[in-house]
Amino acid sequence: MKEKVIITSRDEHSTKLIGNVVETLEGYTIENGVVELSFIVGRLLREVADENSKAMMSIKEQIDKIEEKALEKPGEKSIARSVFSLKREVFALHRLLWVERELMSDVRERVVPHIKIDEEAELIIHDAIDDIDRELEFVDSYSRTLDSILRLQD
Repeated sequence: MKEKVIITSRDEHSTKLIGNVVETLEGYTIENGVVELSFIVGRLLREVADENSKAMMSIKEQIDKIEEKALEKPGEKSIARSVFSLKREVFALHRLLWVERELMSDVRERVVPHIKIDEEAELIIHDAIDDIDRELEFVDSYSRTLDSILRLQD
């Protein structure tokens, strides 16, 4: 309760992220066989931000399909159901992005114990936070787009 800690659990998604970081480490020249923890943390958080971009593109594609369908067949009830379903996904993505941003900020600000980051990792984390901020703006615009589709259906 008095300190923040990172707790992780493994699933098929985290395995892919960790695999990407391991690939990055294999391409990294290791001095004395040691890789700094801050390098690994920075790269892992960078991978998380990259994965967010893929999710954002997927949601944008779904919104575009719904928009096309709404223009072709205004008033169809399945469109409203699709919009509400996608709004739930967008809301869940917004919460996830916000939590990721806060975690990265805590790591960058050295609030999380046992994780010491160097200047390079700090820059990587800063870039990842900027990406998440931009994606949060996109999520807000996606939500407004979905609202406009619902208005069109009315």
